[in-house]
Amino acid sequence: MLEGSIVVIGNAPTALPEISRLVIEEGLRPALVIGVPVGFVHVEESKEELMELGVPFITLTGRRGGSPIAVSIVHALCSLASLPKEVSLEYSAKKAPMKSFDAIIILGHGSRVPDAGRSMEVIAEELRRKNRCGTVKTAYMSRLGPHFDEVLEACVNAGAQSILLLPYFLNEGMHIKVDIPSMMKVAVNRYPQIKLVFSRNLGFDSLLLRLVEKRIEESQLLPEVTQLAIPDEDAFPLPTGQYEFVPMLPNEVASWKISRAEKASEKSSEKPSEQESKEQEIKEGQA
Repeated sequence: MLEGSIVVIGNAPTALPEISRLVIEEGLRPALVIGVPVGFVHVEESKEELMELGVPFITLTGRRGGSPIAVSIVHALCSLASLPKEVSLEYSAKKAPMKSFDAIIILGHGSRVPDAGRSMEVIAEELRRKNRCGTVKTAYMSRLGPHFDEVLEACVNAGAQSILLLPYFLNEGMHIKVDIPSMMKVAVNRYPQIKLVFSRNLGFDSLLLRLVEKRIEESQLLPEVTQLAIPDEDAFPLPTGQYEFVPMLPNEVASWKISRAEKASEKSSEKPSEQESKEQEIKEGQA
């Protein structure tokens, strides 16, 4: 019902956080949110959240607001809409261009749980809707796909020459330091004609601080962990051809790697060389 609609909030400070939740968690996309609640309960914070949602909005910062202001905004918009097109265009906001890459790949960790990356998908959808970043794709390092290699191949086949990989990670762990850049260098060897750039990970931003504060406030009414229903792990099977992670100590990992290398070497030595195969064919033919 609210999808594609104009949402107007004047005197209900609790309504604006609910709109924010619907946008973030359920992918609601109203055409415009006019959020000018008045009061003291979460009013300023809810307006700040609105300004960070990535949806069209009109608000009044601080604790001021109310239904009369909301009605005035609607009346002003109607007045603008009634103006001739060439006049109303003068009021349009202009966005600076941001397209410097042919394609952007937002890379997540990956999970065996379907829709685990939904929030990242919503970010990509919003970037595509704003049409300021060219092609925007999502990929995952492991588990359920699509995976990096196939998404990169699709971008290259579509003609992308400059590609940005943006890791959807908060912290700078092994994936950021080693795994992802190593994976990218292997990819560049396959496609030497492209320019592949590794973006900074999400890291810290003051916007995240606000989000953490919001989550803390929301948690006041949540039940304690003993009341949570935890699904069976078997409900989320591994994708075909992928392995389970097994906890091993470093010395056990080293022994396993040596054993695997030895087995690979044995198989290689058992397989006849090309020359030996030809000699065998000649002998069989002579016989």
